[in-house]
Amino acid sequence: MKRLLYIAAASLMLSSAACTSGAASDAEKARLDSLRTDSLNRVRAAADSAARAGRMHIIDSINRHTVSPDLTFFGLHGKVNELTYVKSCDWVGSPRAGTVIAFDTLGHASADVIRHESGRITGMGEKAYGWADGHVTIVGPAEFGANEAEYHRLNRTYVKHSYDSRGWPVKSQVLNNMDEIIIEYTYNVTDTDRFGNWLVREVLRLELEAGSRQELSREVIPEIRTITYHTDSL
Repeated sequence: MKRLLYIAAASLMLSSAACTSGAASDAEKARLDSLRTDSLNRVRAAADSAARAGRMHIIDSINRHTVSPDLTFFGLHGKVNELTYVKSCDWVGSPRAGTVIAFDTLGHASADVIRHESGRITGMGEKAYGWADGHVTIVGPAEFGANEAEYHRLNRTYVKHSYDSRGWPVKSQVLNNMDEIIIEYTYNVTDTDRFGNWLVREVLRLELEAGSRQELSREVIPEIRTITYHTDSL
């Protein structure tokens, strides 16, 4: 009788152990499956992210290297669709606030107020522009053109720009018959978009005494513009 009870107890223990072992195996299998699924999801997410980054890099590269004389005129690069000036420093040659310039996919500007000559913008509204070294260097009234020698001969006022390696203007000087006063404009870009085109800049106007360069007056003129791009570039 005792032997039968021992055998029955042993059988019960083995059965219980088998059940426990089976449950543990199922839990471990579920844990490993979850780990494998999580790992695969992370790999797929990383691959998708890399693909998106690659596409954006290509798009960004295309936009940064799309240039034309018209884009250069406005200090732009990329597949710009529309440029709108919200605030501007009209005197240094910027379009007046509210001016909207549209561009085709090759970077050619179209606006009734723009005049082209030899593939470059040489006039806009009441202003004339002269080019040198691939940039607009002279701005003056349209009635006198953009010949620097002519301005000197006529003793007329005009603006002369200088640029940095990025093609952004760093200084503009008003040249006129007031030998005792120097008027200079300098530029500080404070916001750009992801294609590197400036959206906000501060134009500092300084009036200086010639010779001593003692500061007589200063004024900060904010320039703000918005830029949209052709949909195939986004």
